[in-house]
Amino acid sequence: MIAGSDGDMGQVETRIDVESLLQGLDERDRTIIEMRFVHRRSQQEIADELGVSQSYLSRLLRKTLATLREQAEEQMDR
Repeated sequence: MIAGSDGDMGQVETRIDVESLLQGLDERDRTIIEMRFVHRRSQQEIADELGVSQSYLSRLLRKTLATLREQAEEQMDR
């Protein structure tokens, strides 16, 4: 039997960390992140679907990513 590389386990841990961070977001912010980074939709496409301007969506996305970054840093400090 050949063991997998340790890098595979790191990816699993990272995915779990990201998923736990996303659970801390409200539904709208989680949806925006999913549409942008999982479904690779443009900001304009997402804005159109949500009924907001692209510039407003950009501000929401920037705020949400900053929140995720802060939470990730807090987890790393523990």
